[in-house]
Amino acid sequence: MDIPSKSSSAAEADRLLAEWEQRSLLASLAHARSANRSAAWDLRLGLVSASVTAIVGTAIFASIAHDVSTLARIIAGAVSVLAAVLTAVRTFAAPGQRKEAYERASRRHSAVRRQIEVVRTQLAAGEAFDVWARIEEVRIAGDEAAADSPNASPRLFDRTRREMKNELTWWDKLRRLA
Repeated sequence: MDIPSKSSSAAEADRLLAEWEQRSLLASLAHARSANRSAAWDLRLGLVSASVTAIVGTAIFASIAHDVSTLARIIAGAVSVLAAVLTAVRTFAAPGQRKEAYERASRRHSAVRRQIEVVRTQLAAGEAFDVWARIEEVRIAGDEAAADSPNASPRLFDRTRREMKNELTWWDKLRRLA
């Protein structure tokens, strides 16, 4: 939405700020959900990787103590490769670092939303200030937050948008029951 001219009314300024407030809330929630999902993946990959590595270690010690079949050695080798692959995926996907980036983004968008709330409150109270200068400050803060943020998962972003508009699909409603 284009910024109205400085001669525009306070109602137009409030309408613009209300739209930006909704966008900031949406971005904040979508990034928070993305952070939660990244944290869950980090935990899952870490647990599975550690478990598989422990199994490989146990199998190797068992094979040293006893003469094992070729099939057992192949299985131990395959599980060893699986452990290496899981560790590599966790390293290169870096879900822990992504979680931190999403959390930072969520906090930045929340700060922009709070800044908008302050301006809207001052506007509603009829305080004397240059609303368009404050709107420009909010715009700059919002642009910086967006530029420094990783993209939230499109699926989580769309689901969050549907929830905010109360336009849930049957799948969203089913997920809420679980």
